[in-house]
Amino acid sequence: MAETRSEVAAMLPMLRQYARTLTGKPALGDHYFRICLELIVENPRRLSSTDSLQSELYRLFHYVWSRANPLEARHRTLLATSAERWRQSGPPAPKFARPRVQVRAVGRTIH
Repeated sequence: MAETRSEVAAMLPMLRQYARTLTGKPALGDHYFRICLELIVENPRRLSSTDSLQSELYRLFHYVWSRANPLEARHRTLLATSAERWRQSGPPAPKFARPRVQVRAVGRTIH
């Protein structure tokens, strides 16, 4: 358990930054971060899973955040998921300039 505590302690700054980034407000992110800490202290077994500790911490944060403000959490999660998909697939292919179409109207060319 002492090893798990030190691992959790090492990841707390990352979780705090994650919370601040997703909520968009440092004070609000810190609020949800504190709730996560309280839940970990209350029930440390909440983090004992076969997944990585980092994944468990993120999952716990999303659990807290989605219960507090379901619509904002859903919207921000969709944005984060879309951004991650974009990062994985790379930027969109460049759009090539359309050929200029010339239209003749009453004796003059319009570009």
